[in-house]
Amino acid sequence: ATGATAEVVFTYTASDGTVNQTNTLTITVTGTNDAPQLTADVGAVNEDATLTVSAEQGVLANDSDVDGDSLNVTG
Repeated sequence: ATGATAEVVFTYTASDGTVNQTNTLTITVTGTNDAPQLTADVGAVNEDATLTVSAEQGVLANDSDVDGDSLNVTG
């Protein structure tokens, strides 16, 4: 998720065969906002009629966001 971070710390040793040197490596991973996962929608309506579908029960019903963000429809 956006702004989430995880940190992993490794300790490693390098040697030239005579002298050893130990050090620590810290890796920080910062999350990003992943795109929503969308699934195509299908609707049917009789000629000269109007198809009305709410976003929550229609267009967005089979879509999701891996980050848990709420989805909305514009346009």
